[in-house]
Amino acid sequence: MDSLRSLGYSHVSMCVRYVEERQCWPGPNILFSNPNRLTYLSEESPFYWEVSEERFRNLPKALVPTPSREVRISVLREFVGACRSLGVKAVAWVPLLRFDKAVREDPSLAAIDAWGSLGDYKRFFMCPSNPYVRSFIKVMIEDLITKYELDEVELDYVRYPKPPVTHAPPHASFSMLTCFCRYCREGMREEGIDPDAVINSLKRIGEWVRDLINKVPVFSYDTDYLSSTYYDLAWRVVRDSVISEWLEFRARRIAEVVSIVRDVIKTYSPKTELSADLYPPSSSWLLGQDYRLLAPYLRRVKLMMYTAPFNQSPARIPFEVSLARDLLPSSTDVVVGVAGWPPTTEADLRRDIGLATSSGADGAYLYSFGWCPKPLLRLFPKLLSGCVDRGA
Repeated sequence: MDSLRSLGYSHVSMCVRYVEERQCWPGPNILFSNPNRLTYLSEESPFYWEVSEERFRNLPKALVPTPSREVRISVLREFVGACRSLGVKAVAWVPLLRFDKAVREDPSLAAIDAWGSLGDYKRFFMCPSNPYVRSFIKVMIEDLITKYELDEVELDYVRYPKPPVTHAPPHASFSMLTCFCRYCREGMREEGIDPDAVINSLKRIGEWVRDLINKVPVFSYDTDYLSSTYYDLAWRVVRDSVISEWLEFRARRIAEVVSIVRDVIKTYSPKTELSADLYPPSSSWLLGQDYRLLAPYLRRVKLMMYTAPFNQSPARIPFEVSLARDLLPSSTDVVVGVAGWPPTTEADLRRDIGLATSSGADGAYLYSFGWCPKPLLRLFPKLLSGCVDRGA
């Protein structure tokens, strides 16, 4: 922490309830800041703080926290203490709806698609409509915020799962959006939405894709082909009012769980800020993230723009920042999440930070400390010397 402070970082995030992950994929799978080991595959869904199990006793067994087997010390307490002593903002990074272990043990918690399948592949999401999930979120944040003096809570995976579709038109991904669990169906009916009509619409789109590829198995990444597919998908959504109503329903459900977190923080630690890692606004609506609905609860929004590793166009940075600015009030900071791991180069980092700051972003976060080669770790805060937020 002292090293990061001396380099000029203003905020540091620590993940307090992790998801199962192999480090820096896609990339060289090298840990650059760990003196003891080169690789790491995390435990599945450990909690890295001293959880009071009594708070969770009325929840299903799958939602009772599991302490880390590998980290025996109170690492979050040490993290917060180091931040306090050095003047660095202590940020607790909390994956909210992705909880692999819980869904694996109790599939009734899961977000499911129109065919009854889990919404992702090896990345299991809980449904925000499920009352047990909402209770879990409430007591988890209560337990965290009442024990540690945090400057910020940073929510991640505050969304529906992204369908695991690769080589197919975007219609395929769209047809596999979630959720149609019993609680979502009940909620839709209460709001005047026919869940069966939504399911039938999505199934028609998915079956159309299958018939197309069965006839002509051709898929292309050229811009003319892709633009035509997105134009067609947009028109299908616009003209089908039941799908539009369902998309808005999903966005309200995501906003409701964020409001639960905000209410807990306001009650127990009103000075603690709330932020969220969001998909860029051009596509966030597909995953239930509506910036306008989330804005009342968030002090800061981080746009996840990891250009080089995920082959995202740098041109999207000013585009997405401008969209976010248009959707959010001026009181909400917009920061850009920047990739710090290979194949990112110093030139990539300079370009991305330049595009972010010139387009009006308030700062940037480097993802992530362990994955980032030292030259990039040193360069990042220098490029943001005039910005409010320089986080890792």
